[in-house]
Amino acid sequence: VALAYPYGDFGQADYTNTPEAAAINRELVRKHFDMTFVQEQYGINSSSSNPLDLKRFEIRKDMSAEQLLGKLALSEPWVQAKLAEADIAVRADQLGRAEAIYGELRAAGVDQPALWAGQGSAARAAGDAYDANRLLVQAQSVYSAQRANLEPATYDRMLNRTRIEARPDAGTDAQGFSDSQDNSRALLAARAGGWAGPVRLQGWAGQGEYRGPAFAGGPTIGIRQREGGVKARWFAGRGVELGASYGRRYFLGEDPKAFELYSAEAAFRPHPRLRLLLRDGMGNVETAAAVRDGRRFHNDGAGLAWDPAVNWKATADYDVARYNDSNSENIGRLRLQRRFFDRYTLGAAYLRGDSRRWNPDYYTPRSLNQYTALLGYGQPFGGLSRRTDAPRGFASAEYESGYGFQSGSSRFVQSIRGRLGYRVLDALSLNVEGQYATSPAYISRQLAAGLTLNY
Repeated sequence: VALAYPYGDFGQADYTNTPEAAAINRELVRKHFDMTFVQEQYGINSSSSNPLDLKRFEIRKDMSAEQLLGKLALSEPWVQAKLAEADIAVRADQLGRAEAIYGELRAAGVDQPALWAGQGSAARAAGDAYDANRLLVQAQSVYSAQRANLEPATYDRMLNRTRIEARPDAGTDAQGFSDSQDNSRALLAARAGGWAGPVRLQGWAGQGEYRGPAFAGGPTIGIRQREGGVKARWFAGRGVELGASYGRRYFLGEDPKAFELYSAEAAFRPHPRLRLLLRDGMGNVETAAAVRDGRRFHNDGAGLAWDPAVNWKATADYDVARYNDSNSENIGRLRLQRRFFDRYTLGAAYLRGDSRRWNPDYYTPRSLNQYTALLGYGQPFGGLSRRTDAPRGFASAEYESGYGFQSGSSRFVQSIRGRLGYRVLDALSLNVEGQYATSPAYISRQLAAGLTLNY
């Protein structure tokens, strides 16, 4: 009734020394058999398959029934398509959509290394190195028994990457800021962190200086500063993430001052395509004149991120800051972006900012409306690490421009952001970020650099 070509070979190889063998064998077999089978990796056939070109795969003598069922489940075309769809969602930073797909596969009975590895990649993209490492260890530990579709070296490199990111780390940060009101500040800090189960812990300490005019057009003052604190980030599972930080900032000089800093935030996914964020915080206003006058603020905010379709992302944020000088500020932001070819991003944004009053100590917008378009580009460079398969470097830039309307007038506004990251070694990375932004009445400039060692 049927013939399985030995090793799937009927002379079809390009390197054969008898090119006519394939046609002769096919014609002879067709005369005597209703079905023929060619060996390959999956062995999947459908009602539309050519009966003279059916697929089969080898069952090794050491394969158990459980392993055979696992391979059949993973080789199912629907499963392969879903795994590919989840991978696309991870690359598009739509992690809720990816987790929903993995959940659909688990509900269908798929419990294989390829699934765990995909979930590990999604966890790593979310910053959860602990869960990523756990899932990839699980995938690698059963690979040799089930022979998943990835090569062993691929699992090793993926696991090496998450193991490095899950190690304790130490580093230094340098930050600089200046604006159009002649304010500036600089900070140099040291930090160290590590993982305690699903909780990421970090502590920091640093010193810096604030400089700026005492009053508009007045003489410049400078205030030295020291600070320290701790923060935690807890990946609680099922799309829930909690974060908190506490610190103190000391200002030295003739009139020393101390400010408490804290922040708290909670993020969760009520739907795979929707992520909600709540935040609360308190700190000091970061200009020299505001520090001298003891200006503090309390901030409350909320945001959401929505993934309407693959490679589309919409975000909305609203924050209210209340200052101890009876001033208050309301900021709302809307943004819609579309990603192309894993490198380009196009989008549009709207910003609404308003405050109770203008204050000479610090900048707060009044009746500001900004409408902008944005273009982004990201590019890995430097090749791939042989140990982790990660790009050595990554560079990205975003340009945003449009018009801002304030006090009955309009003005061209723009923002330029850039980021450069490079792994000097697999466990040693350097990051540099910068931003230049204009509004109708204000210009700001920021630069930050950091060096991190995972040990």
